Amino acid sequence: MFPKDSMMYNNPATQFAPAQFFGMPSDEQTLHIMQVIRVREDELTRIDADIAQLRKVLARLLDNRADIRASLEAHKSMLTPPEPPAIDRIPPEVWGLIFEACNDVTWGPGLPKVDCNSAPMLLGQVCSGWRAMVLEMPRLWASICVPKHTKLTVLPLLELWLERSGSMPLSIEIHGRSHDLPPALLEPFAAHSSRWKNAALFLPDESTSALFSRPDLDLSMLSNLMLRQSGNPRNRIATNETASQLRSVSLIASRHRPINTAYLDLSWAQLTKLSMTFVEERRIDDGYDVLAQCSSLTHLSLVARESQFDSTRHPLLRLDNLTSLQIVCLSDPRSFIECLILPSLLQLDIDFVSASNRGEAWPKEELMDLWARSDCPVSLSGMATALAALLPQPTYAPAVSDDEDDFQQPAPSQSQSLISRNAAPPYGQRSTWRPTKAEDFGDGGAFPECHVAQYPLEMGKKKASSGNTLALQVDSEGNIRYDAIAHQGQAPGKTIQSQFKDLVPLAHRKDLDESARDMERPSEDEVQATADKTRLALEKLTTGKIKAAQPKNVPGGPGKTAFIRYTPGQQNGSSSLQQRIIKMTDVVEDPLEPPRFKHKKIPRGPPTPPPPVLRSPPRKATAAEQKEWMIPPCISNWKNNKGFTIPLDKRLAADGRGLQDVHINDNFAKFSEALFVADRHAREEVRQRSLMQQKLAQKEKASKEENLRLLAQRAREERGGLAPSKPTAESRAAMKSTLADYGSDSGSGSDAGEESDAPSEEDEEARKIRDDMRAEKRREREREMRMSNMGAEQRAKQLARQQNRDISEKVALGLAKPTLSKESMLDSRLFNQESLGGSFADEDSYNLYDRPLFHGSTAAAAIYKASANITEGNEESFGGGTEDGIGKALNNDRFGLGQAKVGFEGASEQEIREGPVQFEKDSGDVFGLDKFLDEAKTGKKRGLDTGAGGARKRQQLDKANEMD
Repeated sequence: MFPKDSMMYNNPATQFAPAQFFGMPSDEQTLHIMQVIRVREDELTRIDADIAQLRKVLARLLDNRADIRASLEAHKSMLTPPEPPAIDRIPPEVWGLIFEACNDVTWGPGLPKVDCNSAPMLLGQVCSGWRAMVLEMPRLWASICVPKHTKLTVLPLLELWLERSGSMPLSIEIHGRSHDLPPALLEPFAAHSSRWKNAALFLPDESTSALFSRPDLDLSMLSNLMLRQSGNPRNRIATNETASQLRSVSLIASRHRPINTAYLDLSWAQLTKLSMTFVEERRIDDGYDVLAQCSSLTHLSLVARESQFDSTRHPLLRLDNLTSLQIVCLSDPRSFIECLILPSLLQLDIDFVSASNRGEAWPKEELMDLWARSDCPVSLSGMATALAALLPQPTYAPAVSDDEDDFQQPAPSQSQSLISRNAAPPYGQRSTWRPTKAEDFGDGGAFPECHVAQYPLEMGKKKASSGNTLALQVDSEGNIRYDAIAHQGQAPGKTIQSQFKDLVPLAHRKDLDESARDMERPSEDEVQATADKTRLALEKLTTGKIKAAQPKNVPGGPGKTAFIRYTPGQQNGSSSLQQRIIKMTDVVEDPLEPPRFKHKKIPRGPPTPPPPVLRSPPRKATAAEQKEWMIPPCISNWKNNKGFTIPLDKRLAADGRGLQDVHINDNFAKFSEALFVADRHAREEVRQRSLMQQKLAQKEKASKEENLRLLAQRAREERGGLAPSKPTAESRAAMKSTLADYGSDSGSGSDAGEESDAPSEEDEEARKIRDDMRAEKRREREREMRMSNMGAEQRAKQLARQQNRDISEKVALGLAKPTLSKESMLDSRLFNQESLGGSFADEDSYNLYDRPLFHGSTAAAAIYKASANITEGNEESFGGGTEDGIGKALNNDRFGLGQAKVGFEGASEQEIREGPVQFEKDSGDVFGLDKFLDEAKTGKKRGLDTGAGGARKRQQLDKANEMD
């Protein structure tokens, strides 16, 4: 194996000859390369094995972490107080109402079944609180249903269910057949028969007869009973004398078995409600004998497929207490109605469809005979209303017409009573009588003795104007039709989605049956018609596109020839002009012929005149209106025709804004005050922080110097051979603070429990006085240093300012002796400076003088002109004192350099200056003062003192400076 630092390991081809490097490798090179490959493969295998092992360790660690985290969360949840459950926050009474609403306790088929999916069982599986509450509510267990094919395995559950119902009245429903109904399932119900209130037994006749024939059967609470007869009709089914509360019975016949009333003894005389359902081809004749025994019956419901009734075999049936009759059948119930006498009838519901007439033969005559025969209290109008209620609802809502003339009043029915007219009072008694209705006029006209507005037969009365608002409409069920406006003006068969149910998919619609949900496929004829219509529409589009691309003015061939027989109308006795044949041929047009007519564009006619604008008639303006319309000249372009410059204050005064009371919100002042207080507080905090940092730095520096001094003194003493002196308390404190700065823990053994005495108030006050004195001395030194660095002119101005500042003291002491002039007798500093500032210049302006010192060309000429008293011997120097002499002297070439040919660029274009040199004002911030002042106003979070930092940072800076 090669070492890793060898050339062979890194690049095996580098140690061979260059001639062999770029060609095919030799045998020796191949051997070495194979060895390197083998070494690299072994190393890669080892690394893969290590990675696999690490992955196993990582997976095991992840599993351990998940287990530990789950245990940690579980233990944390033990320390966290649990939230009160919802069952504790809601009163038990409310929970009871909620549970009762979840349980279907309504009488009839569909009661809760004895299985794990019933409402009481599901509610008890939620939590222990709900389970305890469900067990304490017997009403939830008071209704029970045993479905078909029930085994004996549910018998313990059935007994437990009935036990939990307590003493509540029971509503039971039992289904079974003769071959799969164990008799033991009826034993628990028979044991609790004293609590039966509603019982629905869909059992074989043998099981029902055996159940009702038990001697221990107690039916004292039974009020509703539903039976279905099936099996052998010879088994007698009878209720004993304990069924004193039985009032409602429902009999349902099986498919192939009639209702055999001979084997039914159900206390018919005490029944008030009876319902019989005949299936298949059963007839109403099967239940006629039962009706004859029900003397107290008040409600009767008959549902049969065939209602053929032989009225000749049965006498008239009189039911004195019957108030409601309902007949549902698929044939004509005339024969059954003819045998009834119902004196107390109040409600009649008949639903039938005749197989021959499909509802056209309505038994009107039989109903009228029943009313006349029964002498019932229902009036004729009431019977008509009942008949109207019996009619089925209209399939389509009637179309609403906007035309009032098309509205037809409904024809009066036969049951409508006669209209009684109110007769007018006789003459002499009409003083207080006023005709208000059309019936008051009768067939005559108005009453002249009644001085009120009268409209006999609605003559002269203005009709109410019809508006655009649609009248409120309702459907056949009395619901308001809010979508009437959407159906307005639409075709009758058009589908308009204007209700919320139109947004619901058909699969989720509750108001549709399966036939309405099924989408009927179109027939082949409809598909073919739609395809032909689509093909014709596409051909029309393509034909139009093709014709549009073809040229239109291409001349055709020679015109077609037509022969016309012509017979003149007037012969005038000429036989040669009787008939003639005329050949009609179109003239061939020349395609290059220019147009014969010139089309001129005629101006478009005037548009429709605009609608008239109604204005008030013109009137002369009053003096007040003229004054209001007066526009000041300063803001009017019509009154200021000359275009004079108008001052801004005049415009503002005429604008009227000065008359407005501008109210500034107080929150602006509060906001400014808050900002000022915050700024002041921040600056104070920054200042205190800076002072504290400076004090800490000074204290640290003093402690370091003291420590160094002590170390130097100890070194000198050791070097001199002297015994080291005993360290004092101050030296120990300095050494302790120094070592604490360096992070050492030594020296904190015996002194750790000692407490340093707090500085007294006198020492703190003395220290503040010394600090104030040092600050005052420092300011004086800084001032002296600034004075020494000033120039002579600036120092003179400073001294003059100080002298002027102390003039009041000199005057008070009598040292100053000013002249007795009027101007110098008053101190100008006592004058009001604000008035000068308001009228002189702005505070931030740099205009020291309001006007130039020497204004005009005469002053400048006087300054730069030579004086008249020139001394002798200097005439040549000043050019003789005259202007011409001075000009010649300036133009004289004293040094013989000659006249400059080129000179400075732009010097020839410069105008000759008359007067002193004028300098331009530099508005830029040359020295950066404005920037410095802005920064000083805004302030910074930290100052510029770098020495106020921490001790560690200063140590790092010192070390960096020493290294540099």
